[in-house]
Amino acid sequence: MLFFQNKEQKQAKAMYDELASYAREPQFFMDYAVPDTLDGRYEMQCLLASLLIIRLNQFGRSGEMLAQ
Repeated sequence: MLFFQNKEQKQAKAMYDELASYAREPQFFMDYAVPDTLDGRYEMQCLLASLLIIRLNQFGRSGEMLAQ
């Protein structure tokens, strides 16, 4: 089915939405001098996604599947 999502896909979507929201927090741009540009926002999302993937991989097989 075109719009069918399994449990892992729903979890991954929820985590991505939360990550994207957190990456837009003003504190990163004001306190930590991340440029408030398209590139700066993209780099912030990449940094947070990398940290999330590293953490998920520590949870064994289920975390690795979710990290993918």
